[in-house]
Amino acid sequence: MALGNNNSFGGGPLIFLTPRNKDVKGEKVKPYFSVSRVGEDGKIAQTTEQVTSVSGDLIKADYKERDVKTKAGTTEKRKSVALYLKDSQASETYHVDISFSIAGRSLFNALATLGDSGSFEDVEISVYENRKGFEVFGLKQGGQQVKWKYNLDELPKADPIKDKKGNLIKNDYSEIDEFFLIEINKISEKLGGSKKKLEQESTKNTPEKTSAPTPSSNGNVDDASDIPF
Repeated sequence: MALGNNNSFGGGPLIFLTPRNKDVKGEKVKPYFSVSRVGEDGKIAQTTEQVTSVSGDLIKADYKERDVKTKAGTTEKRKSVALYLKDSQASETYHVDISFSIAGRSLFNALATLGDSGSFEDVEISVYENRKGFEVFGLKQGGQQVKWKYNLDELPKADPIKDKKGNLIKNDYSEIDEFFLIEINKISEKLGGSKKKLEQESTKNTPEKTSAPTPSSNGNVDDASDIPF
């Protein structure tokens, strides 16, 4: 999947792909990857290009955290994993940023299967909308769908956070995120990277915290309400 040339990475351009499901007006659209490139001034700028899949050899998996401001004016951690796919034929590398959303955790579950196999060649990551209208990430290797490593009953459960009246404020996914970060670290080490630690948030009994990212389907079940992450 050749997208052009720009910033150098490993002997070729580095192109940034970010999953989105809204247009410039904020209206919901079918999910896609926006394409950003590094300009001559060294700054990353989003283009008008859109793709729904990207393929190559997985060469790096890097956990990241950054502070973002919410609509309520508070600050919270945004956790994501940067996946680097190298397309040797096009001499390009794609930086795909996947957040710890329900769709993202589902992708990490499938990536854990690759981690066990130790094979990271000929990987394709796609984004689409399932029949329930939720954002889904697909993972294939050699044209074949990669299945989850863990069944739902093998995964930690989200911890509900409630106010004094017992009303649900949000779900705390910290334990689940830590679980998948271990898998990401395994992959990173096999690819020659280093381990990263998850910075825990003090989320219990804190009504002022904003809600977690809007759930989207994980691609292996029909309804996002059926899954714990």
